Amino acid sequence: VGLIASTYAAGMLDLTEATLIAFWRGYCFRYGDFPIGQMCATGLPSSEALEVCQMPDFKDQIWVACHNAPNS
Repeated sequence: VGLIASTYAAGMLDLTEATLIAFWRGYCFRYGDFPIGQMCATGLPSSEALEVCQMPDFKDQIWVACHNAPNS
């Protein structure tokens, strides 16, 4: 929800757009049938994170969701 608010504050969304995004986000989390999961920030370069994802204990169970900076 913080990303929605910051995008609105930056003028990239108007109030109607931000409200609709927040509503549908909440609706999907409440009524959507999504697999249970979690997210973490590792501080690993993406190449190392991808290697970890391919380890036998983790393969097909964890994935890199985003790459925000060279070392995270």
